Amino acid sequence: MTETLPYALIALTKHGTRHALRLHHRMEDSDLYLSAKMKEHVPPGTEGNGVRFFEGQLAPLTARIFHRYAGLVYFVSLGAVVRVIAPALKDKHTDPAVVVVDDTARWSISVLSGHIGGANTLAQRVAELLGATPVVTTASDVNKTVPVDLVGREFGWSIENEENVTPVSAAVVNEWPAALYQDAGEPDWWEVLCRHRRGTAVAAAKDGDSPMPGSIQRVASLREAEDPRYRAALLITDQHIPDGPLRRKSVIYRPRSLCLGMGCDIGADPEAAERLLMETLAKHGLSPRCLRSLATLDRKQGEPALDHLIQKFKLEAHYYTPEELKAMGEPPSPSQKVYKYTRLLGVSEPAAMRSAGTRELLVPKVKAPMLTLAIARWSPPGGNHGT
Repeated sequence: MTETLPYALIALTKHGTRHALRLHHRMEDSDLYLSAKMKEHVPPGTEGNGVRFFEGQLAPLTARIFHRYAGLVYFVSLGAVVRVIAPALKDKHTDPAVVVVDDTARWSISVLSGHIGGANTLAQRVAELLGATPVVTTASDVNKTVPVDLVGREFGWSIENEENVTPVSAAVVNEWPAALYQDAGEPDWWEVLCRHRRGTAVAAAKDGDSPMPGSIQRVASLREAEDPRYRAALLITDQHIPDGPLRRKSVIYRPRSLCLGMGCDIGADPEAAERLLMETLAKHGLSPRCLRSLATLDRKQGEPALDHLIQKFKLEAHYYTPEELKAMGEPPSPSQKVYKYTRLLGVSEPAAMRSAGTRELLVPKVKAPMLTLAIARWSPPGGNHGT
């Protein structure tokens, strides 16, 4: 795959070449591969500027370029494409999007990696540029229900238990009762999914904000989600979900929601900082997959213990001036010792709350030799998770 030109357009026939050239001119982020037999049907000087002619059959070309691109658009019959891509397939997390356009450019068909690979979106884009009709067959899209594998993807959420995506998706598509619990992350994920789906033309703009499918019920607690009447559950949470009936019927989404506030003495041990963090998360039943940021006093920038956590967990780093931390008011656990050295009554608690955009702490200050730690849950715009 290339970063600047993520799509490959491939054509074999006279009419397919004409349509592919038209699309290539309108898709600046594409390379165009044309059969060398079609040279007589293209304007002189076409080669170059992302246009390449290939010799021989389609299968060797596909084998060579398949995993170099984010998406491939074939102006070839659907059956032929299925045969040539089959040997190159790996899994839905690494296979590129594949779209097929017929020889008259009437249909733009999403063939492979519709959700995770983005083929549904690509099929719509191609259809708009060519004046074609997009064809999307993904059940969750055509039924306008929740695409389980896409929830929160645009926000960077991760799925903790991928093995449950298929059975939970089946439950959702078949409209079996399912629970939805959310205590963290962006509350407008459903609206974002609906807007995205309208962009792929399987939900019309006239639909407005689509309601949540009736088979999916929002619940106010994890205990409620355990109810046997729910055959599946979608859990959007930073809480640890232990092995048991709830975990086994759920897909667990991990938003980046935990904001660390930390204070440290000069030369604090990085391994001790990591140990303090992991022990604190475990004690309070919080997932390390949900770590979002680390905040501290500006003069602590560059401390090895803090840098170690920032780099290992890929955290946003927030450094606040004393005035910014004082603006948070007196911390819940004031310290005269901290005041002696910083003229602040605390660092970890106000840093955590300021970073999270909240006045509440999930975990009040925890102390260890040369280190303090507090945790707050990020409060996104809108704030209410609807649970």
